[in-house]
Amino acid sequence: MKKLLISTSQRYCYLCSLGGLFIMMSSVVEANWVFDGTLVLPPACELGQTNPIRVSFGKVGVRKVDGNLFKQDIPYQLNCQGDLNQPWNVTLTFSGTLAGTGFDNATLRTSSPMNNGKLGIQIQKDGIPLELNKAFAIDSSNPPRLSAVPVKRAGTELVGDNFSATGTLTIDFQ
Repeated sequence: MKKLLISTSQRYCYLCSLGGLFIMMSSVVEANWVFDGTLVLPPACELGQTNPIRVSFGKVGVRKVDGNLFKQDIPYQLNCQGDLNQPWNVTLTFSGTLAGTGFDNATLRTSSPMNNGKLGIQIQKDGIPLELNKAFAIDSSNPPRLSAVPVKRAGTELVGDNFSATGTLTIDFQ
């Protein structure tokens, strides 16, 4: 077996070189950071000239309610003032009381004492039923077409009576 002999001076040089390495490794480097930005307010928007926005179906034949006839546009407009150049995430929410059993989740409950639970108003976005009480993304420069159409619960007969329904359209910028 061969022994490795290291002289005292070699040990000293070896330890000095390690010490220098440790000194180099423990040096501290600092950098200062500056963070800045600008907080901007979302645009102030209105959804139409009148409040409430009215949709009138006029006289609706009780035997003609089929979910297609009597469809009316919901006359809303996004009138916004402010910084529209930001990449805002814009959502609309149409909320209201669901019509309930026998109707989809896009149908508002109506007030019609003689047709209680048989008649609803379906809300549509670009001709497709729109789930109520759920936000959906929009392009504020090209908002979707919203419409409303009377629908009846399957297997029921309607009778002559006045009806009404209410809902709320909300816009949100994030």
